[in-house]
Amino acid sequence: IKKLLRELKTHYSFFNFKHYFYTLQNNKIELKISPRGGRVYSARIKDFRTHDSLPLILFSGDSTVFGFNFYTTDNKAVQTSDLYFTTVSENRSVSVTSDPESVVLRLMAGDDRYIEYKYTLEPGRYVVDFDVRFKSMEGIIASNQNSLTFDWRMYLPQQEKGRQNEEYYTTIKYKYYQDDVEGIRLRQSKEVEKVDLPTKLSWIAFQDQFFSSVLISREFFLNGTVVSTKIPEPAEYLRYYTAEVGVPFSPGQETSIGMKLFYGPNHISTLRKEGLELERLVFLGKTIIGWINRFMIIPVFNWLEKYIASYGLIILILTILIKIVLFHLTFKSYKS
Repeated sequence: IKKLLRELKTHYSFFNFKHYFYTLQNNKIELKISPRGGRVYSARIKDFRTHDSLPLILFSGDSTVFGFNFYTTDNKAVQTSDLYFTTVSENRSVSVTSDPESVVLRLMAGDDRYIEYKYTLEPGRYVVDFDVRFKSMEGIIASNQNSLTFDWRMYLPQQEKGRQNEEYYTTIKYKYYQDDVEGIRLRQSKEVEKVDLPTKLSWIAFQDQFFSSVLISREFFLNGTVVSTKIPEPAEYLRYYTAEVGVPFSPGQETSIGMKLFYGPNHISTLRKEGLELERLVFLGKTIIGWINRFMIIPVFNWLEKYIASYGLIILILTILIKIVLFHLTFKSYKS
């Protein structure tokens, strides 16, 4: 009977532990953080909704993978995304109103030995600081490891009514460290597209038509591999994205790794504020079209947006302005 009660208690505790979340939110985003893997379980963008007026959630579910892979000193493989973290604070819901607030979780490996995830959010921002600390993990993580693999995977849900058009603008983009921004080609028809990135990287983005989830290093990632897998209709998801990146690691008494997470709209001025050429996530066209969009259309659109709430009316006014600017050329062409 004692054995049965002990097993029931274990299963009951596991059930409760598995199904609650920690919430970290400000006026822009709401994150649910799961004890399993200490990962962001879902990200909701508050200012936007889907085409059918539902909350706009960039990703959600147990299918999300987010964590480190490494080997122990006795050559056992560890995937932190499968292990359960505990929180340092008893407060399960943190709302950011004035000062930055944090949620801290730890994966315990013994007395005063742990891996710590610290998520910090400021008011009015779509960026979350993600700081990782390895405390007294020497003797557990193999001492010959000078890098760890960070594994990030997610299903990209359909947000817009027009699935085909949305698929055209979903892709994975990445920025080479102190170099250019590149990515998987738009309107990709392949079922599976894999790209090996053998050099240093600043960030990797899982992007759909209007929103992006971006993993950013405060220093650099050593290398990476990204894979985009197309999911056929009638599934509710468009793509399955995976990214594995090498993270520099120095074994010792205490090691820290600094990263950031962006969950937000593909809005040029918003992205530009975060630096690292994140605004390059927005495709503006090639050659002269890109220059016109960047330095004429978008500034005028943003200026009109300050005074006019209707995007339809803004587009109408922009169309009239463009017609006026091009009237001379158009009239000459019509005459000829």
